[in-house]
Amino acid sequence: MMTERRPQPAPEAAGDSCCLCGACFSVCPTSSIKIDIREDSVSVLPSCTGCGLCARICPAINRLPGGLKPLEAYTARTKLDDVREVCQDGGVVSSILIWALESGYAKAAVVGGLSDTEPLLPEPHVATSRADVVRSAGSRYTPSPNLSLLRELSKTVGKGEAVLVGLPCQIRAFHIIRERRLVKYSNPIRLTVGLFCMESFPYAAFTERILKGLLGTDPQEVRKVNIKKGFLIVTLRSGEERKVKVSELRGYMRGSCRTCPDLTSEFADISVGGIGSEAGWSTVLLRTEEGAKVFREVVSSGYLEAKPLPEASLKLIQRLSERKRKRGA
Repeated sequence: MMTERRPQPAPEAAGDSCCLCGACFSVCPTSSIKIDIREDSVSVLPSCTGCGLCARICPAINRLPGGLKPLEAYTARTKLDDVREVCQDGGVVSSILIWALESGYAKAAVVGGLSDTEPLLPEPHVATSRADVVRSAGSRYTPSPNLSLLRELSKTVGKGEAVLVGLPCQIRAFHIIRERRLVKYSNPIRLTVGLFCMESFPYAAFTERILKGLLGTDPQEVRKVNIKKGFLIVTLRSGEERKVKVSELRGYMRGSCRTCPDLTSEFADISVGGIGSEAGWSTVLLRTEEGAKVFREVVSSGYLEAKPLPEASLKLIQRLSERKRKRGA
């Protein structure tokens, strides 16, 4: 006997915990998902059939226990001059991507870039050249829905021909897609590179209330944004730095960050962040054999220099990870 198909929860079911990862946009079979980065929103169009696929892969609805423990831990920095000029900390992610493209390991990389028309507006991009990677270098503190490009990627590259870079929530969403065997969207990805992330902010709140309101800064004049030692630090094109304590920004934080349990992208092949490393270096946690093999190749090919991460740094990361896990519980 046929049973009535009931509509499943759409993205709104994630509520304030929606992380704007973009996964639902890619997997929706009727293209019924709309993402607005400026408004920090995901909405469902009338063409939705209630199939529930979006809810099945949503990282806010499907909470994953645990993650992959690091096999090895390093601190590293780029040996590429063009990356060093634009990188956030050690330029590790950009160097890995450039190696991947230049060595033939991958044909493309999904990255978070910036709009050409609006200051600091994040936009996901598919990088296919060294120049693309360099243009996308640096951290963003507003979400870029990188997984919204998986649908496009599935049409342009073959199996195992791309690298995915993402925040912890995005890496978790991709892990769910792979676990659900949605091979059309998972097969192109050969390697995942996850970023450390404690919090992010809606675009409007970041540009209007934090930059303009708290720091008296025109977003057009911002060259670089970083979070270090409890401060959000904004570097202007003039070289001037302005900063504010991160503790003063809690009211502007995205709702998804308040419930996220993952600091270090625990489901990535390689996790990269600034915590635990000295200035100009990045912390690298290798979580899979594939990630470890790639990292060794990048270092031996002369794109990166690396040294073991001190035990004290690893313990710091573990403490902060546990703090975020408890906050998100």
